Amino acid sequence: MNLKIHLVFCLLFLTSAICSAQSEKIDTVYFTEDWNETTKANAFFYRLIKNGNNLYLVQDYYKNKVLQMEGSFTSLHPELYEGYFKYFNEKGVLIKEGEFKKNLEEGEWKLYYDNGKSMRVENYLHGNLEGNLKGYYPNTKLRREEEYKNGKLLKGSCYTSKGKDTTFYASYQTPEFTGGLVALKKYLLDNVKYPKDALEKGIEGNVFIKFTVTARGNIENAYVQKTVYPSLDAEALRLVTQMPKWQPGKKNDMPQKVVFNIPIPFKLSEAKSK
Repeated sequence: MNLKIHLVFCLLFLTSAICSAQSEKIDTVYFTEDWNETTKANAFFYRLIKNGNNLYLVQDYYKNKVLQMEGSFTSLHPELYEGYFKYFNEKGVLIKEGEFKKNLEEGEWKLYYDNGKSMRVENYLHGNLEGNLKGYYPNTKLRREEEYKNGKLLKGSCYTSKGKDTTFYASYQTPEFTGGLVALKKYLLDNVKYPKDALEKGIEGNVFIKFTVTARGNIENAYVQKTVYPSLDAEALRLVTQMPKWQPGKKNDMPQKVVFNIPIPFKLSEAKSK
């Protein structure tokens, strides 16, 4: 083989090997029970991250080294989900599975009791409950049936563990700012600091912030979903990240981690009246 060709071949092989090794690099991140980053010594969870094809392949583990979640992200900061996800309890039993498309639940999601039996079957369209939802008792008897359209409950029925009709109550409750909408508006009005540059330029509008309300009511993974102006975006993000705890969302009376979206209004008339 010509020496020059041989050297080129070796160089290409070496470059390919290096790229392959880099793509296989696995990073480890440690988290508290509320999923705030921490040190290894204080970790309740830890995360293994590997770069894939335009995706981050992620596996989360409990501190006892049992798999807690596996799925793929398009972004880590903020966390944006894409593809099929599975969640497990501390004994390694599958408790939830389903697909995300562009960070929104899509299609059929299945939830299981710790013994592996079906708890719920839900259907989603662009992140909203859509169509039929069924919930089951641990003895496999039907517990509830609900019908949704664009995330809104149309009708529902509840049953006793023996199959008899009983008083209906909605299985899903959205997260709520403590004190409700009135308290949320007061918090925003009392704490907003209208950016000077936006005020001088007469810029106003609604900045939409997307974030997660954890099962403990904490705010996580907040980011600007719809922008207005850089300084207004930054102020809206500050207001959300510094909010007091919310009342968490619930499913079957159990607190759940829920992704939420709210507009943060900036009005020149209100800013000038202060």
